[in-house]
Amino acid sequence: MLEQPGVNGMKKLLAMVISLTLINSYVSAEGFNYDYIVVNAGTTSSTAIDRKLGIGLSKSIHSNVALRANVNHRQGKWIANGSIREQTGISLDLEGIYHRYIGANTDVLFTLGYSYEDTKTTNISSSKLEYHAASLGIRQSLTDTIEAEIQYALMNTESNPSIRQVYTNLMFKISPSISIGAKYMRNITGADFNQTGIIIKRKF
Repeated sequence: MLEQPGVNGMKKLLAMVISLTLINSYVSAEGFNYDYIVVNAGTTSSTAIDRKLGIGLSKSIHSNVALRANVNHRQGKWIANGSIREQTGISLDLEGIYHRYIGANTDVLFTLGYSYEDTKTTNISSSKLEYHAASLGIRQSLTDTIEAEIQYALMNTESNPSIRQVYTNLMFKISPSISIGAKYMRNITGADFNQTGIIIKRKF
């Protein structure tokens, strides 16, 4: 069962969506593209994950629904008890995204996701972990070439049923089909690590 703080956070985010729509109604209506390939690279606040690389594909299956799949590889190295340890991992993320147009430049996003992660650590047996997540957010055109997205997510695993995160990115269009940008993910509960990275997206 979701905790009340998470529900309140989503209500506040929805109120912010409405406010931003009224403030930025001057941006021309074009609609957002949900058919794209994305590549990302970044790092985290955990020494076990110094580098993280990923590739993803998003495809519309309905005027308001898209499916997205991401494959990520992570690697980290640290010293424990005088010896060097190294960790590598592969994760698969599957998401269903419902997007709803609420203004000339804004979509509301509701996402349900599932993740499977297989991690191997030096001198330690491998571990496998499953995540389930739900998020509410907005995607907004700030100008004709700048786009922002923010999401508030609730995640759960067998060991931690109440992980809360805020995810945001800022994209800059450099051609009709290619955008580059930066992303940041903050773990509010401190139950996981924070992430920063760069994104390259090509729509089709």
